[in-house]
Amino acid sequence: MAKKILIVEDERVVAEDIRKSLRNLGYDVPSVASSGEEAIEKAETDRPDLVLMDIVLKGKKDGIEAAEYIRSQFNIPVVFLTAYTDEKTLEKAKITEPYGYLVKPFEDQELHATIEMASYKHRMEKALQLERDKLQALMDGLTRTEIGIDIVGRDYTILFMNQTQKDLFGDVTGSLCYESYRQLTEPCTVCPMVRALERGTVESADVETDGRSYKLISAPFPDFNGYNNKAIEVVMDITEQKRAEMQFKTLFEASKLINSTMDMGGIFNFISDSYQELVGFDNFIIFLFSADKTHLYPAYASEKIWSKIKGVTLTSDEGLLGYCVTTGETLLLGNAQTDRRARKIPGITEPFTSQIVVPLINEGECVGAIHISRVWENAYSDEDVNALKPLSEVISSAVRNSQLYNEIKRFGEELENRIEERSRRIEIILDTRQKLQTEISWDKGLTTISESTSKLGFERSAVFLVNTLRKTLDFHYGRGINQPKRGTSIPLSYTDYFGVQCVTQKRTIHVKDPSLEKGKQISESRSFVWVPVVVQDEAFAALAAGNVCEKPITEEDVKDLEILAGMCAAFIDRTRILVEPVAEKILETELKYWVDPAESYIILEKEAGKSLEIFLDLVTHGVPGFVISRKHPEKFKRKHKLVKTPVLWLSRTERENTLNPDDLHKLNYIVSDFTRKSGESVILLDGLEYLITQLGFDTVLKCVQDLRDLIVVNNSRLIIPFHKETLSPREYSGLEREFQIL
Repeated sequence: MAKKILIVEDERVVAEDIRKSLRNLGYDVPSVASSGEEAIEKAETDRPDLVLMDIVLKGKKDGIEAAEYIRSQFNIPVVFLTAYTDEKTLEKAKITEPYGYLVKPFEDQELHATIEMASYKHRMEKALQLERDKLQALMDGLTRTEIGIDIVGRDYTILFMNQTQKDLFGDVTGSLCYESYRQLTEPCTVCPMVRALERGTVESADVETDGRSYKLISAPFPDFNGYNNKAIEVVMDITEQKRAEMQFKTLFEASKLINSTMDMGGIFNFISDSYQELVGFDNFIIFLFSADKTHLYPAYASEKIWSKIKGVTLTSDEGLLGYCVTTGETLLLGNAQTDRRARKIPGITEPFTSQIVVPLINEGECVGAIHISRVWENAYSDEDVNALKPLSEVISSAVRNSQLYNEIKRFGEELENRIEERSRRIEIILDTRQKLQTEISWDKGLTTISESTSKLGFERSAVFLVNTLRKTLDFHYGRGINQPKRGTSIPLSYTDYFGVQCVTQKRTIHVKDPSLEKGKQISESRSFVWVPVVVQDEAFAALAAGNVCEKPITEEDVKDLEILAGMCAAFIDRTRILVEPVAEKILETELKYWVDPAESYIILEKEAGKSLEIFLDLVTHGVPGFVISRKHPEKFKRKHKLVKTPVLWLSRTERENTLNPDDLHKLNYIVSDFTRKSGESVILLDGLEYLITQLGFDTVLKCVQDLRDLIVVNNSRLIIPFHKETLSPREYSGLEREFQIL
């Protein structure tokens, strides 16, 4: 039959929540009271098996006063509920001798364990009081005789005395019998009590105290019939009653400890001491499940065995422990050497002869097991097993609470680390944005983007530029391991490459496992991502990032790289120089110089003279022109009376209308845009010697070769004044092969 529980709680929502929990646990809740007066009334009418009493109640009587009345008048156990744990409240509550104490909020398992412990204690107290009443009635019935009777425990303490005995010796209940009767410091050598207990038979001896002679008869309780005309000493073994009281005390203290700390070492140590006190052991081990439930490992052990068992792991179906955690049964073995379920724990040579294995089960889930043992046979009984079961529920709850606490703590730490990492990434992105806002050099800007990609945690980062003329994807700059070689170039027609797919389809490509995807990578990675940099709906470049180790690239990584790609696109769009093709003049006179369209010319001269005359002749006769020069644009225009013709200054000074010599890709972009928009045009590049001194001959030669190709494709003209002596014969020969020399 389900236990009836009376809830006394003035917060309606809390009361209903507790009622629901109790019913889910199988208890009957006939009513709920919201005040001390109502609690007393319902306790009298409903006669519940237990009362859950909130300490702080509205009304004239608080929970403590109501509990005192219910305990004294109806003998109903009370468990206090409270959110207050101050010392003053606890001291006041102790006076009512509560059967438990729950601090809000609490878990269902904790509520269940506390109710069962309180009920168990109440039953034990009632049973003990019944035995006491029987003994007292027996002794009171013999008061009219001349027989002096007392009951002495195994430790020689006088537990009860009848009136005749009190008249003879005075009331010495609670004292040691040999001290009270014989004034000795050690038990009497002639006392028949020990022999009676050892043999289970009636023993006697003649003794003399204070000049009086007595016949002392000892019998193992309750075998005293037939000796009512002699002085008798009855010995009663109250081990079970004492253990019941000790068990409840242990459960209560364990519950308080679990509610006050998450220190599992301290809790396990307390449990170990409690087991030792309740049933005793030679070895004590707490095994817990691994996270994946496949293994058991020792989380705690008594000092004697810990050094040997530390680090040992068992499969979840192995031996006695495996049987216990699989079936959920508590096991008692009188001799493990002959039990087929038992197997020695690897690495342990101690004989675990007598054993108890108790599963730790919380909310239907086994979280581990407790293993205790003695070295001799049949050291434990079923009573010992029953004494340990209630405590195992408390331990199970503690383990589960600790696991939940650790999971929450671990989640909190992970969340904190994620927030910290996210803040670091945001700081990197914001710093990149700030740097790009003040930068006009494409080379420096792209370098900043690549460095920021590396700071985000990628093992390899790179920037690839799209060469629209050659129709290639060219490696520009990178950081980290396994970088492509300088000059690496992939034709855009090689569509099996992930990088080419990225820029031609203008979409992000994220590959978590290359073995599962069809396509080629420029440098091998375990996971990688390509993000296009799109400027004015054209793929200008691609950012590539990858990891060589096992660390995967996450969706968050991809989003951050896309943010950088967007910043890069905005930077390129802001810093690109667009010049419109406009003729300086349209004179009706005849051209003095004529150079063919789609041709590139080098004019050998130390200073731009003839080349400048040819350029000015063309731009004043209706041909749009564009100048890239080492001379300052304003001075150049004033000197040569140019108004509409755009002029860029080759210089590292970061000013308007300047072109950094490192930005050859930017130069190609400007020339390509200008010549493409012109029906015909002319480009004057005055500063080839400067570019060679800054970047080297081979790099500049490649650049002017690209310019020459642009000139051919877009039907323009390229004029380059050049001082021959600045090159070696070999270098000049290479230049001579590419251009017409005038």
